[in-house]
Amino acid sequence: MEDLRKLGRLKTRLLQNTLRGLGQQSLLRISFMGLFAIGFWAGLFWVLFHAFDFIESCEELRLQLEEYLFSLFFLSLIVMLLFSNGILAFSALFRSQETTLLMSYPLRAEAVVGYKFFEVLLFSSWASLVIGAPLMIAYGVKAQAHWTFYLTSLIFFLTFIFLPAVLGMLWAMLINAVFPGLRRPVVVAFGLLGLLATAFFATRLFGPAESLPPTTLWIGRVLDKVSFCQHPLLPSYWMSKGVLGVSQGNWSGVTFFYLTLLSNVLFGLLL
Repeated sequence: MEDLRKLGRLKTRLLQNTLRGLGQQSLLRISFMGLFAIGFWAGLFWVLFHAFDFIESCEELRLQLEEYLFSLFFLSLIVMLLFSNGILAFSALFRSQETTLLMSYPLRAEAVVGYKFFEVLLFSSWASLVIGAPLMIAYGVKAQAHWTFYLTSLIFFLTFIFLPAVLGMLWAMLINAVFPGLRRPVVVAFGLLGLLATAFFATRLFGPAESLPPTTLWIGRVLDKVSFCQHPLLPSYWMSKGVLGVSQGNWSGVTFFYLTLLSNVLFGLLL
């Protein structure tokens, strides 16, 4: 742990220097990037807020639509994070000069791997918080949720992002063990092939758009096609049940699904 703390202080110092360097950048450039980020976030919040308006109009299927929306969102998120974490972990562990340098120091290998794990987690998962926040806030505002909903959602989210990071790290180690001479472009190519396969699967799943009015029957057909996201063994299912359980006051269910998520994350970290 002492080695990991030293590496953590090193990364903190590097981040501080990076932030100081941002202060020397052009004010116009920083303002433009900030306004673009705020505009993107506000636009996403507006779309999601009106999406919940539509869901609220479907009284018979409202609860089911909310569960499917959250499950699909977290399932899509975990797939994207698996690819990004896997590629970043492979590059950080086996194609980084910094890793080679750190391994030459009198540091424990576990500390170096842990240091790289948190580095990958930081770089790959910060954007998911930016994307996930509008969904949570839009739902909370629409449902007039208590402040505990926002706090619990944040705790769920911070725990959730560890799972694809752990799986990505394990995937990178497995790839290097099976193909020790594999180069980074080949890994990226495998990742792109995986994304193409996912897109092809989604196209085959949904098929061509049908010109049907948004009736209960039509919505039911769509839900049947995406019912796979409600499998109880998927982490996205645990997330949707846990987050929505807070707004519904089902605290026993919230505790159960959070402990399920946390236990899987801790098991992955032990590996």
